[in-house]
Amino acid sequence: MLEQKLKLCIITPAFNPSKDEIGFYCANIKSIHEAIGGLYDLTFIVVDDGSEEEISLPKSSTAYRSLLRHDVNKGKGAAIKTGVKFIQNTDIVVYTDFDFPYVLNNMYDMIDLMVSQDADIMVAKRSQAYFSKLPLQRKVISKLLLFVNKYVMGLDHYDTQGGLKVLNAKNSDLLLSTRSNGFLFEIEFIYAAQSVGLKILDYVVQLRADVLIPPISWQSIVKNIRALFVILVKRKY
Repeated sequence: MLEQKLKLCIITPAFNPSKDEIGFYCANIKSIHEAIGGLYDLTFIVVDDGSEEEISLPKSSTAYRSLLRHDVNKGKGAAIKTGVKFIQNTDIVVYTDFDFPYVLNNMYDMIDLMVSQDADIMVAKRSQAYFSKLPLQRKVISKLLLFVNKYVMGLDHYDTQGGLKVLNAKNSDLLLSTRSNGFLFEIEFIYAAQSVGLKILDYVVQLRADVLIPPISWQSIVKNIRALFVILVKRKY
């Protein structure tokens, strides 16, 4: 009797992607299917987070993916949580950015490590090479968040903003319990996971050579400063 494959769902939020980015996404899910489709029962979920023009994926990519949509932009955290709520039955949840910013082998390794090490969550840890490519504004914000996560939140795995996570699906409710809908929801999630004693492992990831990281809008910065304040005030000791 053949061993049943683990079910693996990959969620990617998207906001105003270009046609080239959509094409790159489709090429990536094809590569992923070819690389690990024999090991896992794969599904892909794209959450269109209120793009000005509704995202349309080529029909050739519809065999193993779903496209969800927010009528308005709600934030990265809200988009990922929408994807998680949509999943009916899966064993492993992966979420990452629509452009798959890290080399795909990093994701495969993280999935394998989570299964082999019986971990609850795998966290992408950004390398110094990653930080060297950041615009000054984002570099300062990232370093401040690392400081807050390590010394204020007391996180052992304090690089929460790597944008790639692999988790055992049984921990999905913990992710859904986060209050923040922006990108800082990951601080809440890792804090909650550490608080209940989940097994968390990190993995140093490699940014693709062609990835360009744009500055963050000041509107987004102000919004997320407020969100961080709420996280700090409402965290449980």
